[in-house]
Amino acid sequence: MSITSGNCTPVSAEQYMEHFRLRPEKTEELAHHFATSEYYNWQGDAPKVSALKCINVFLWFASNEAACFRNVSDRFKITKSTLFKTIRRVTVFLSNLSQEVITWSTDAVHLSSGCWDISEILLTLVKWLLTYKSTSIE
Repeated sequence: MSITSGNCTPVSAEQYMEHFRLRPEKTEELAHHFATSEYYNWQGDAPKVSALKCINVFLWFASNEAACFRNVSDRFKITKSTLFKTIRRVTVFLSNLSQEVITWSTDAVHLSSGCWDISEILLTLVKWLLTYKSTSIE
């Protein structure tokens, strides 16, 4: 498997983990689930951004504090409007899958008090989703 960062430079699995906070094979698994979802097909008539690129864009944006629309769109060679739409679609995709994957416990109190950063929540959701999907496939 060829692993690349946003600017298509080959990277090691360890470097990929540092940048995207997810193992490359789990990212590909998540991209497959996204590609088969209704949310991936929201792109309309515009040239399609691959499901893997959508997931990588989202993970980069969610896991890098200093990520702004301009630097993420430049890194992945997409327009800012495509970036916005991609982040929105993947966020809705993950959010809607959360009902199948997450059972909120007393940590929900932390959410209501604003103690968690949204990127922490989304990355936690991705990890839980992949754990759930991996166990349900086997």
